[in-house]
Amino acid sequence: MYTADDAHSEYLTFWITPIFSSLCVLWRHLEPIPGASDTVKKLKKLGKNVLFVTNNSTKSRKDYCIKFSQLGFEVKESEIISTAYVAALYLHECNFKGKVYLVGSKGIADELDNFGIQHTEVGVSILL
Repeated sequence: MYTADDAHSEYLTFWITPIFSSLCVLWRHLEPIPGASDTVKKLKKLGKNVLFVTNNSTKSRKDYCIKFSQLGFEVKESEIISTAYVAALYLHECNFKGKVYLVGSKGIADELDNFGIQHTEVGVSILL
């Protein structure tokens, strides 16, 4: 007998790379959306490359992995794409050798550190 679960699995096989935004798609107010974790697990079991994107630069990808884990998701750092990571990756790929004047959060600083890119301290400072 063809079940709803069979239909769900068949539907999921058509996706090549599912991309999720974390806020309000996977969790809301620090509570996971019912069924979200199971859906991510099922996609991975089907061999899908699942990605998680966010425009929130206050956390590093490492910090996001911890948050995902606390909410019941199994996520690798390499599956997370954040604006902080993309900015640091861009500078790294451009072979940037200067020092970044950072007006931003710890998440950006951590990602810059991961690539060995020098930067000022987190926060706003006065240029003299």
